[in-house]
Amino acid sequence: PKEPDNTPPLPKKPVALIMVMAASFLALVLVGTNLFGYTLSFNNAKQAYELGDYQAAFADVSGLTVKEADQEKYSIMANAAGEYQAYQTFMENGIYDMALDSLIRAVGRCDKYSEEAAAYGCSTELAKIRDQAVAGLSGFGLTQERAQELYAERERDTYSQELYSILAAAGLG
Repeated sequence: PKEPDNTPPLPKKPVALIMVMAASFLALVLVGTNLFGYTLSFNNAKQAYELGDYQAAFADVSGLTVKEADQEKYSIMANAAGEYQAYQTFMENGIYDMALDSLIRAVGRCDKYSEEAAAYGCSTELAKIRDQAVAGLSGFGLTQERAQELYAERERDTYSQELYSILAAAGLG
């Protein structure tokens, strides 16, 4: 026959206190991690924004719960700056049709978001990107007004034909 287990049961109060302490410690670690991660990501986004790396700033705040104004500001700037950076990359690689298309979209997006940029306090940065894009357009013999007209063109065939005629006139097509 088996011997009966005569060990006394664990006291309920100390066991409950240990469980409460463990849960409190776990909660403290989770809250601290979330707060620290949020602060770190937001500070990284702020720093990237100040350095003009708008796409990195937007990537840092994506998925975080931030003020709508900050989210929109980073989104607007990443959108416009991304097109200008694409232009630079395409020019370096000699892909002139895509470079011109990116410039036209950069100018169009700067115009499209100008009112929102003023509301969110980033109109100066957006104007800087627009000025860079307009300067790039001059290399193709294109004005800002003509780029705006092309951006508004919804017929893709007409847009493409205009793009290639501009490249041919600039000696790049």
